[in-house]
Amino acid sequence: MSAMRRLILLRHAKSALVKAGQSDFDRPLNQRGLAVTPKMGDYMQKSGLLPDYALISSSRRTRDTWQHLQTSWPETRHGFDGRLYEASLTTLTGIVRAMPTQIATLLVIAHNPGLHELATSLQRQDNSKIARLLREKFPTAALCVLDFSAEEWSDVWPQSGFLERFETPRHLGFGLSES
Repeated sequence: MSAMRRLILLRHAKSALVKAGQSDFDRPLNQRGLAVTPKMGDYMQKSGLLPDYALISSSRRTRDTWQHLQTSWPETRHGFDGRLYEASLTTLTGIVRAMPTQIATLLVIAHNPGLHELATSLQRQDNSKIARLLREKFPTAALCVLDFSAEEWSDVWPQSGFLERFETPRHLGFGLSES
């Protein structure tokens, strides 16, 4: 039986608009983002979707998402990576494929459009309802879980992942609207 790798992709929660003199990088979460994120963390815990390691973009909104996401599982090892901010599909794929073998379940918290492109490029061709929803949009605080039959992360290739689930705050009843 081959080893399994699980990649959990989470887009940062809803953030505030850029204020005068503030950079996009420094935007915090807005009230909706602050409310939804702990609920998504609870959902992940109850669903057995806890990572061995979390890799988080170094922007403020992704760091805030992590802080409020993992309140019920604070011992999870994690790191911040500036390469994830505004990362291209190529960069994101390279980061995932370079992860150490001992990490079986990886959580990546990052940004669109790269995160959406990564999710759609890694999933096998699938015409299920959740696959169609994923192809349409990857809203804030959305969660995508991809499973791979792979010994190493370097064995993860485009269209090699099984889309285990794609959940959004709206689908889970956590938020009023998505963007």
